[in-house]
Amino acid sequence: MTWVIAICGTMGSGKSTLAENAAAAIPDCSVVFEDDHNRMTERSLDNIEDWFSRGGDVSEFELSDVIARLNELCPDKRSTVTTTHASAGVITSTTNARSSPESRASAHQIVLLETHFGRLHSALSPWIDFQVWINTPADIAVARKVLQLSQQMTQQNPPVPESNGLRWIEKFCSGYLTTTRKLFNLQRQQVGAVSDVTIDGEGSPWDVCGRFLENLPTRFMPE
Repeated sequence: MTWVIAICGTMGSGKSTLAENAAAAIPDCSVVFEDDHNRMTERSLDNIEDWFSRGGDVSEFELSDVIARLNELCPDKRSTVTTTHASAGVITSTTNARSSPESRASAHQIVLLETHFGRLHSALSPWIDFQVWINTPADIAVARKVLQLSQQMTQQNPPVPESNGLRWIEKFCSGYLTTTRKLFNLQRQQVGAVSDVTIDGEGSPWDVCGRFLENLPTRFMPE
């Protein structure tokens, strides 16, 4: 049996780091990073504001590539995924028909899905067996993200000029105050509410991973 465990949190909450560390600790485990397939976080602030003005329905975000990857990794879980592209987003219908024994044998027992919205997205919800919300204070999440991206700029060859880096920080902070903060609040209130467990996102990556593993029901762990 293949289990899909969603790891959800805001930008900078530690989703990717947790997924990588947990995958290293769990046998027969694979990871799907949502941002590898849908760069929602790279949308312009104006685009995100327009989305909020339409009601902020997370199912508008196109995730068909993520669904296709889950279908590859979980042939025993869902054998048929039909995706219809509608003007308002993606509508996904899923059947529970089982695949062949050969397909079941090749399935990963645990698939960790690193995702912004998890069950809140209608296309992802049928796939998720267990959802974890990483509760990381906004100041820590923002500081982590600024640190991460600033380090990436200084480590480039050649490094990004300091003045350009400062302009990026200015733009990032301005965007957080006007738009990103609203997205954080939406995630905390709505994604957190449909999660099975909430874990503390503060502390070292190993502390967070330990909390995650401690909160996984035993039925999800490979025998």
